[in-house]
Amino acid sequence: MLNHSFLEGIGRVVGPEDLCTSDLKNYTVDGILPKAVVFPEDVKELSSMLFMADEERLSVVPRGSGTKMGLGSVPERVDLVVSLDRLNQVVEYEPADLTITVKAGIRLADLQMVLGERGQFLPLDPPFGGKATTIGGIIATNSSGPLRCRYGTIRDMLIGLRAVKPDGGIIKGGGKVVKNVAGYDLNKLFIGSLGTLGVVAEASLKLQPLPETKRELVAFFPSLQAASQASSVVLESQFELTIFEFFNRSASRHAFEVTGLETDGYPYGLFVGVDGPSGAVSWQLRKLSGILSVNGAASIMVLDEGKGKGCRERVRNLTPTMLSLPGSASCKVSVLISETFRVFQVSEETGNRHSLVTSVVGRLANGIVYVYFFPERTTDATSIDRLVGAISELRGLVSELGGHLVVECAPPEVKKRAGVWGESGDDIVIMRGIKKAMDPHSILNPGRFLGGI
Repeated sequence: MLNHSFLEGIGRVVGPEDLCTSDLKNYTVDGILPKAVVFPEDVKELSSMLFMADEERLSVVPRGSGTKMGLGSVPERVDLVVSLDRLNQVVEYEPADLTITVKAGIRLADLQMVLGERGQFLPLDPPFGGKATTIGGIIATNSSGPLRCRYGTIRDMLIGLRAVKPDGGIIKGGGKVVKNVAGYDLNKLFIGSLGTLGVVAEASLKLQPLPETKRELVAFFPSLQAASQASSVVLESQFELTIFEFFNRSASRHAFEVTGLETDGYPYGLFVGVDGPSGAVSWQLRKLSGILSVNGAASIMVLDEGKGKGCRERVRNLTPTMLSLPGSASCKVSVLISETFRVFQVSEETGNRHSLVTSVVGRLANGIVYVYFFPERTTDATSIDRLVGAISELRGLVSELGGHLVVECAPPEVKKRAGVWGESGDDIVIMRGIKKAMDPHSILNPGRFLGGI
């Protein structure tokens, strides 16, 4: 329970102007209103604030820009939200080494602007990244976008970090250079941990040169069978694709038709991005068009620069578009690449059985499928029951395919009833042991991670 003396103490650490106790509705977590929001300016203030909260056994929810606060189970309690908005500086930049160290609260878009001046970039494009997403948030949620096809995830780019433990202690993992193998690989421990082990304060990252040319191709298919055949041929080829995303009819409307592209009534669309030297890009697009044409594609369009850029941004930000629809729920499915198209089939069938609109997007090179369910009518009293039913049924079907389903965002009642993470495996014992060692009083995001961690 926050008392006056505790708030006074926090105010002395961060300054009264960086402690907010009123008008906190924008900082709710699954509808739970925090009692205060704190804005530390540096690692020292963050450390002191966490130490004080741990002493009082107050729950702490770390927050970047807030774009992924819907991820995770409904928290057990929310006392303090600690915002990293003010930890947003570049610490050290070595363009010749293609490395940079930044504070965790820096926005991805701001970082890309700094890097772009030197002809470099961080090859990540998560949803919301154009305006809001922070580097700390990307690490905590392991968020990625279509560029994952070529460049991987934050796991492939994070070479070092500093994090603050609940007791205020500061720990470091990795280093500031790419070839660093000293010590335990703490980096991977924090990636995707939802801020349940510590608060990431600083990150060192591996960069890439900006490609000379970016071009895009869109193809439409009359059936899943045709699309499966064509994608298999492409994936078995020697093409170096940057983006390889597949959409069902509903997702195609949101991804393509709003940009002026016509789907010609075909139910499935493929979006391909190719980056690199101009000559190599043009050659690959010609070859890809030929392969797709003889393997079932009914319509193929190589996009001009303006149209291609618009479509790429739309594809990247499809998640926030879908989540803006009232009553929507999003699920992330992980399966073997060979089962990707089967997930499309069972997802659409499940949505139909529960009278829900179903949008499906697949990262064909990674075995990741995003499924969005939402009711056709915004005032549908039965939508919660149908969402719960659809998610539970789809989770079972995905499990039969050897995969796993996580609810990424949904109304709190749906998350409580359907469950976010699914069944825990044997490794939950190890995970609980790590949580106990790192956060013995369970003050960081209590209850939001797998197994109630």
